[in-house]
Amino acid sequence: MNARLGAVLLAAAIVLAAGLYIFSSYVDRNAQSARTGGQARSVLVEVDTVKMGTVRDRVEAVGTTRAVKSVNVVPLVAGRVEEINFIPGEQVKEKLALVRLNDAEARAQEQETRAELNRAEFDNERAQTLLKSGGSVSRATAEEKEATYLIAKARHEAAVATLDERTVHAPFSGKVGFRNVDIGEYVSVGTVLTTLDDLRTIEIEFSVPEIYYGSIKDGMPVIVRTLAFGRKRFKGTVSQIDSRIDSVSRAFRIKAVVPNETEEIPAGLFMNVRVTLAEREAIKIPQEALVFQGQETLVYVDENNVALQRRVTLGSRQRQSVEITDGLKVGDRIVVKGIQNLRDGARIKIATDAPDDQLPPAAQGKKS
Repeated sequence: MNARLGAVLLAAAIVLAAGLYIFSSYVDRNAQSARTGGQARSVLVEVDTVKMGTVRDRVEAVGTTRAVKSVNVVPLVAGRVEEINFIPGEQVKEKLALVRLNDAEARAQEQETRAELNRAEFDNERAQTLLKSGGSVSRATAEEKEATYLIAKARHEAAVATLDERTVHAPFSGKVGFRNVDIGEYVSVGTVLTTLDDLRTIEIEFSVPEIYYGSIKDGMPVIVRTLAFGRKRFKGTVSQIDSRIDSVSRAFRIKAVVPNETEEIPAGLFMNVRVTLAEREAIKIPQEALVFQGQETLVYVDENNVALQRRVTLGSRQRQSVEITDGLKVGDRIVVKGIQNLRDGARIKIATDAPDDQLPPAAQGKKS
């Protein structure tokens, strides 16, 4: 009985050991196949050669455009509108009379004071001539005539200024906005008649984090863009940097100017601003080539049609590329498409070497 039980246990132990050996061999073969690329079919990928490129350190922000010269056109005195001499949206010259208020009383006052000035000027000149020639006029009388003339001159200048205030002139050349008043309307001091913008140069104010305070300097180039103009870009320069950092936002203000000779950029437009801090030559690769595993960043390097993982260190990020500061050298071939199907050590087939019907969707149609 004991011998039979022992034989049974021995046989069971032999079967279990054989099963474990077979399972272990199967696992080892699968692991070896994964490491050596022993799949029945290599993974189709696209590769690219690592090369140097220009890396630009940038900071981006948003801001709103405004004309460097921009005013609300207002009257300095109250009155009824007599004339409007502009068309909304047109370009006007400096000192052009835009709006004229009723000036009948002011004009009459100017004419009266001008007549008084002419008479006082004549009397003064006559008295001064007689005094110099020893004629029948005393020094006191001559001085009185001179004072009367000076008073008349001052009164006339005041009347001219009052008359001039009845006409609102353009303070500089620019583009006028809408008409906010009509002929015959009574306006008060400070009523906005229209707006005037000199759009030949546009100013954009924006804010950036305080960590860039020492990096941004006057005169640095900026690129601005907006959805209103699609892919078009406009070039400008940094013109002013605020001397204070906001204690709440921890950011500081910057102003940039952008030439706008065609005046296609209006005031008040929301724009994206990019400031280029520095440029240098460095290794760049497409961002799509990166693989993130935990805290590590990896790429697949093509080593004789075998994809090997390699750890890399990232530098500055661009829109579609990234700087590599360590882990790659110029001339390395890296996988840029098809990495989702790869494992370390997998065999690969370069997409451009494969027939079109075997290419992955992302690579079809790209063969040269």
